[in-house]
Amino acid sequence: MDNPFSDPKTEKAVFIASGPYGLVGRGLFGLYPELIPLDIIATPEDIEQIQEKPFQIPRVDITKPQETSYALEFFAKSFPRRPIVLFHLAALTDTKSTQKELFDNVNVKGTENILKACQAVGAYMIHISTDYVFYADSKESMSYQEDDRPVKCPEGAYAASKFHAENLVLNSVYPRTSVARIAFPYGSTCQRLGLAKKIIQSFRAAREQKKSVKLFSDQKICPSYIPDIHTGLAAMAEKLLQKNGMTQKVFHLTGDVTTPYEFGAAIQDMFDFSDVSIEPGTAAGMPCPLNLSLSHEKTSHLLGIHPTPHQTALTQMKNL
Repeated sequence: MDNPFSDPKTEKAVFIASGPYGLVGRGLFGLYPELIPLDIIATPEDIEQIQEKPFQIPRVDITKPQETSYALEFFAKSFPRRPIVLFHLAALTDTKSTQKELFDNVNVKGTENILKACQAVGAYMIHISTDYVFYADSKESMSYQEDDRPVKCPEGAYAASKFHAENLVLNSVYPRTSVARIAFPYGSTCQRLGLAKKIIQSFRAAREQKKSVKLFSDQKICPSYIPDIHTGLAAMAEKLLQKNGMTQKVFHLTGDVTTPYEFGAAIQDMFDFSDVSIEPGTAAGMPCPLNLSLSHEKTSHLLGIHPTPHQTALTQMKNL
């Protein structure tokens, strides 16, 4: 494969993404057409032969530290004068899974390997985290701020693994790192289901079965519109690459606070499900917190970005 960059000796940043084909990652190719996906194994021989054969994109199993370090070394030697920014999106995301060992291996060990590999070559790392890190906390009314740190390790394979992964990054002494918390992403054009498409599926099933849809009316959430996530990640990368970098470690790439019931009602109206009724349900007594809302006020101020209103985002989804 030919080198996808016009001049590897320029100072233009090289952008890499782990997990670029998932719900959130796929759209990054629109922002960065030259985005490099991490997918085949890089070997020491690959690194030594960089100048001797056409450019090959190494893939990597992030759970294997040697492969991960080889891959980052490969890119650093390929583009010695260009800063590297790695968006770490790769993660298992089934919130109902009980496979703790598997989730720890991919989400925690994989993040540790990415972090160490970035540090070894001086690459910038933007780690994608989640509102689920606060799953065991009990803030009753106020939204979680960017500088809030989760206190308790949540139960559940996904939430616990993301809690530990975020802490790995935030507790690291390596300065070229940043964390983007997202929540209930929706609005992707890929086949994987985000929050909005899941609710649309529920409406369709309810219509066929002549039933109603029940959604929590007392749980605070702040769904992330996926194009807004991409805009936020690009703004974070730009800040990281500036001469003075940035001191803020955590950003919230989330939408405005709503409830599943309110979000569902907006979808009902936008996508013509007026013949399907919605029943308000309660999250009280359920194994989930009543408040998962993340404030984006500081993020908006520091990055100069603002989330798309949910109504506008749903309109854009419908018009795709």
